Order: sequence, then C-alpha cells, then structure tokens
Amino acid sequence: MMERVYTKLVFETWYLEMDIESAIAAGEYTKTYYLDDRTIGRVDLYDRDEGLCKVSYREVPPPHDELVAEHRSKYPSAMCEVWTPAVRSADGLRVSRTCLYDATGMPDVRFEIHSDDNGRWQREIRLGPDGDPIEERRPLLDGKGEQIGFELYDPAGHLHTKYFNDDWT
Repeated sequence: MMERVYTKLVFETWYLEMDIESAIAAGEYTKTYYLDDRTIGRVDLYDRDEGLCKVSYREVPPPHDELVAEHRSKYPSAMCEVWTPAVRSADGLRVSRTCLYDATGMPDVRFEIHSDDNGRWQREIRLGPDGDPIEERRPLLDGKGEQIGFELYDPAGHLHTKYFNDDWT
C-alpha cells in the first residue's frame, strides 16, 4: 500500500461565520493534512448528513489504481478524489489534474486546475473521458481582486454563462 506521512493537521470550517467547535458539532468542516514540504497532502470533507463524504489526495503522481483501491477499502462510502503534482504551464500557471472516482473505483469526473503561485485558481477545465475539454470555468473578480462569481466557457472558448455569488443565496 501507499505510505504517506503527514506532518500537520488543520481543521477548517465551511463557513466564515462558524468557529471550528460549532462546525465540528454541526458536522460541516474539513481536515487538511500537510506533507513534509508544507504542501497539502490530503483534505477530508465532512457533511452533517453523511459524515466523511470526500477524501481528496493531493500531489499523487499516476498511476492511482493502488491508492483508489486502498481508499475504497478504508472509506467505502466517501468519494475519492486524486490530484496530480502541479506542472508549470507556458503562461506561468501551475497545472494539476484531478479525478473524482465513482464507488466502483472507475474515473468519473476529471478536471485540469490552473492556479497561480498562491494557489488561487485561474481556470478550471472539465475534461471528458477522452481527456478533451468539455467546459472551462474562470473566476469573476471585482475591482479589489475578490472573487464575486465565475464565468463558464465552451470548449471553443466562447463565454456562455456568468454566475455571481449572490445568485446562490
């Protein structure tokens, strides 16, 4: 089995207004585990109704078969997500591929995440089973650089939808 050693654990809340004790009591929080090099190694997502609902493994080079099999045996009811180590793209962004596996361990949803050196995403490209782009999501920022929503583009790069954060409330 794959051996990963985590050096630090941080609890985080889903909502800014919740303190960690309230979030844990409500069952809505994440646990983030860091590796020796201070990169994120794993993120566990908890939901009040489901408990542990997703485990996201970070910085894992392919192949992922062994890790996914181990995950299915330890956490059969939690989704399994795996991120590859980031590589630098021609435009200077860090690019990682991520895959969400279904309950049988088969790849289900794939993304390519483009982020800056601070980890802030710049593009998220949903990939089809063949690896071709299906849709691209880009952040919508206000004049202060804060994210206020996102834009969706088709594979040809044409904008088709804008979503604003206040549309979700």
